[in-house]
Amino acid sequence: LQDLAPFIGAQPPGENNSQAHVAQPETVIPDVKLNLDRLQTLDADVRFTGVRIVSAGLPLDDFSLHLILNDSLLRLNPLTFGTANGDIKINASINARETPAHLEADMAMTKLSLERLLGGVQKALPATERASGIVRGAARITGKGASLHNML
Repeated sequence: LQDLAPFIGAQPPGENNSQAHVAQPETVIPDVKLNLDRLQTLDADVRFTGVRIVSAGLPLDDFSLHLILNDSLLRLNPLTFGTANGDIKINASINARETPAHLEADMAMTKLSLERLLGGVQKALPATERASGIVRGAARITGKGASLHNML
């Protein structure tokens, strides 16, 4: 996951860059301006699959994405990952042709175990207040902004 940090605006590990900031502990998505000018300098079609995810505290099992960058339009079609005994699939695009950039995303969640998803948070709760069960759902997200945090 540290390798993907620059994609969401976080500082890569070991890099000392005064303009890059790592998310504050209370935030999941950093509120750091994305360098969208980079999207204008190249086109790409990348497929990536990871079968083992090393992350601190996030229950991720596997990961794959198909990233297409063409003329300042970035598409993740799809981004999928296994988590909490289930799956999350996201089809998203960031259109950097507009200012501010425009995000559109469709997300589907299947068979997510609340017990595994909430993991350590639940350990602090009395047994009678712990969540259990399976979560399924879908969401459509649209937004504009200079950072992924603002878009979401």
